[in-house]
Amino acid sequence: MLLTIYGKKNCPFCEKAKKLGTQLKDFREDFEVSYTDYQEAGMSKEDLANKVANKVGNPVETLPQIMIDDNYVGGYKEFEIYVRKNKLFSK
Repeated sequence: MLLTIYGKKNCPFCEKAKKLGTQLKDFREDFEVSYTDYQEAGMSKEDLANKVANKVGNPVETLPQIMIDDNYVGGYKEFEIYVRKNKLFSK
């Protein structure tokens, strides 16, 4: 599974998403994490919205934006719910 997180510096929910992703990576052999600071990557907020909107079908304005493989998850709270619902910490 590939976890893709788009975030930015000094974003507490982005940091929480990265931490949870790292915990999953440490727990599961089939888990990878890709984090992109959209500002450091030279993307504008519009670029990010367009990139993610292509997956969800509508514009997004909050951070982080999270996908697992090619499936849009949402922000941090949705990611946390997804992890629990899909029992990603179970073996």
